[in-house]
Amino acid sequence: MAPGCTMRRRQAGGGGVMLWAMFCWETLSPGIHVDVTLTRTTHLNTVADQEWIEEHDNEFKVLTWPPNSPDLNLIKYLWDVLNKQVRSMEAPPCNIQDLKDLLLTFWCQIPQHTFRELIFLLSLFGYLVFLILFKWCMGVQCDSSILLIFINMMFFNYQADEKFIYSGQKAVQIFLVVQALLMVPIMLLIKPLLTYRRQEKITDQVSLSDVFVCEAIHTIEHCLGCVSNTASYLRLWALSLAHSELSEVLWRMLMRVALRSGSSLTLTLIFCCFVLLSVSVLIVMEGLSAFLHALRLHWVEFQSKFYKGAGFKFTPLSFKSKETQQW
Repeated sequence: MAPGCTMRRRQAGGGGVMLWAMFCWETLSPGIHVDVTLTRTTHLNTVADQEWIEEHDNEFKVLTWPPNSPDLNLIKYLWDVLNKQVRSMEAPPCNIQDLKDLLLTFWCQIPQHTFRELIFLLSLFGYLVFLILFKWCMGVQCDSSILLIFINMMFFNYQADEKFIYSGQKAVQIFLVVQALLMVPIMLLIKPLLTYRRQEKITDQVSLSDVFVCEAIHTIEHCLGCVSNTASYLRLWALSLAHSELSEVLWRMLMRVALRSGSSLTLTLIFCCFVLLSVSVLIVMEGLSAFLHALRLHWVEFQSKFYKGAGFKFTPLSFKSKETQQW
């Protein structure tokens, strides 16, 4: 067969490794490769053998929360960081041992600001996502909207007779807001000092003022970006309000008048106008408007989370180049 008509493809092989690790505000724990099936007994034995946990025992706070909550399980996001770093390599690991060593190396290289910013981000906006999913899945009846609950949470505005979605909601929300607010001065003051000490061990040509300015810009950009990007998504909520108001206006000005007229001919003509306006205005125009807003939000707010101005030339996605790199 002609070489241009064939393509190499791996039909079997591969494998995976299981990595155990944890982290606190100060540092990451050592990564551990688990060779056995992780059950309750093996997990407790793995934890019991770690001196790191005893050294940082006073830095852990127990929070009454579902253990499998996807929005507050911060370690999942760090696994995603490792996954992206491994997949971005030009030469993938050749065997299980190479993959194990690579994961342990990348785990130790995760910068501190990565998981500290996660604490700030998920304490507020991750909790907002959880409230939406919890209310949808559990079918909870609540007088206040999710948006009002989140605003009252930020301003510590709780009424005496307020009905909560779940038990202990007030304590959880106060804890998350206080934790997020404490992250800001820590990222502005303590984080630059730790960064300066780490860089000072590597080179003497480092300025404390430059580190403070750089970290301050990064912290302000991260905090304001979280707030502004989340506020931008509220435009879809505003579109839903406009859609409901237009529906109410069409019903009040057309169908209600037709039903009161008592004439079948009038009812038929007005109903045709109601259907025409509903399809043209509510479905076509409003649907197109919501689609364009969602497309803009996806392109600007969502895609900006994956861009870093590191000085590398932008290369568009190409499946052909990916296959060439793989083989």
